[in-house]
Amino acid sequence: PQDTSDPHKIAYLNLSGGEQLVKVWVSLPNAQPDMNAWNDTLIKSFLVCDALNGNYTIGFPGSVSDFSSFADAVDALAQCGIGGPVTFLVMPGAYLEQIRLDEYPGLSAVNTLTIKSFTGDPEDVVIRYTASGSSDNYVVRLNGADYVTIQDMTLKAGQTGTFGNVVELSGGAHFNTIT
Repeated sequence: PQDTSDPHKIAYLNLSGGEQLVKVWVSLPNAQPDMNAWNDTLIKSFLVCDALNGNYTIGFPGSVSDFSSFADAVDALAQCGIGGPVTFLVMPGAYLEQIRLDEYPGLSAVNTLTIKSFTGDPEDVVIRYTASGSSDNYVVRLNGADYVTIQDMTLKAGQTGTFGNVVELSGGAHFNTIT
């Protein structure tokens, strides 16, 4: 029948860790020349990684840290999941970032996520974000994320007049601690 497809297992691949690029294409679909060759190729980039487990550092680009930004650390959570308790130790500095934490595979009462200052002094880590509208009106958003602890850091909303939320809990975020 026309306009149907069935999944086909092409091969098993053993990929090494890191960024991977897979390119798949077809030729002679239905044993005939393809009149629309422009849509015959699929290219997908993805990260192959082990689930996060243990302590990791967040610092600035060029520093000796596991992640150079909160965005990089959150991307790793989303792509790799959590395989044990995870702590992000944030190196001293002023970060101009917005942090959105969602539900992640493996995050639980046992496999928790902690984000805290490396030094334990809240004045050493300042995270600031200036919202431009109601859709980005937060510095930290816990969107369905459970069992997250944020501690020993200073969170500040930039001056915009109307928009100045610092922490937003949404999507059924439960069992979280911010100190």
